[in-house]
Amino acid sequence: AFSICDSSDIRIEAVYPASIRIQQSLMQSCDIPSVSDIPSSTNFDVYGFPSNGEGGPTSYPAVQITKHCRQWADNWQIMSAPEKQDWPSAALRRLCAEGIPVAFRGVVWSQLLEVPSRRRESPQYYQLLLSDAKAGAFEELIALDAVRTWPGHRDLDRGALKRVLLACACANPDIGYCQGLNSVASTFLLLMNEEDAFWAMNHLLRSTLPSGFYGPTLWRFHAELEVLENLLDRFEPALAAALTRERLGVAHFATSWLLSLFCGALPIEVCM
Repeated sequence: AFSICDSSDIRIEAVYPASIRIQQSLMQSCDIPSVSDIPSSTNFDVYGFPSNGEGGPTSYPAVQITKHCRQWADNWQIMSAPEKQDWPSAALRRLCAEGIPVAFRGVVWSQLLEVPSRRRESPQYYQLLLSDAKAGAFEELIALDAVRTWPGHRDLDRGALKRVLLACACANPDIGYCQGLNSVASTFLLLMNEEDAFWAMNHLLRSTLPSGFYGPTLWRFHAELEVLENLLDRFEPALAAALTRERLGVAHFATSWLLSLFCGALPIEVCM
């Protein structure tokens, strides 16, 4: 295992604000952080979830490949230079295709979702949304979901989660709030600060996901369920027949998968 030098206080669930310190340590010593270097306790895993597996995603810390981590460290030093406004897409895509070390995922998601450029264009937008937040019927549901998201998590800032979801609902009145978005926003908050999490969510809703996936009718989501059902019929006919016999449609198990974008359904390293 490789050390994090003087950054032994860095925890993985705060990886975005901590990533700057991690990268500074990398530049100074060329040591590569691994999940095993990050303190955990007997009650919580390194991501802040209860060790008994209740109340959140499972965690299977990925093995860090030394050479690959060093490539990321070297490229980070180049791409995060003060004169760089945005990372070069070709280099970033090449590195992402080979896998993103956990310690870099917050800043990488931020770049892929154009968070820095969006914040530069509208530096006061998030605060303005919060100062005049009127989510109507969604406000109570958001408050309830913020409390019951990932019960038992050690460090999830539920106040920040509520504010991010409320701002997203106000910024996207055609979508509002849908259950499942709380898990997506919580995953972002493991990786980045509150305002960046809002911009990442906003870009995800407006530009990354197909129109209609979230919203009052969820019509695109229902279309995805039909696609999944057709794929089961084609590639797993025995399973599809068994589900039909038991009168179970794919919506019984796939609704929470899709609406949460698999956050909570898959190990947290995959979702991150």
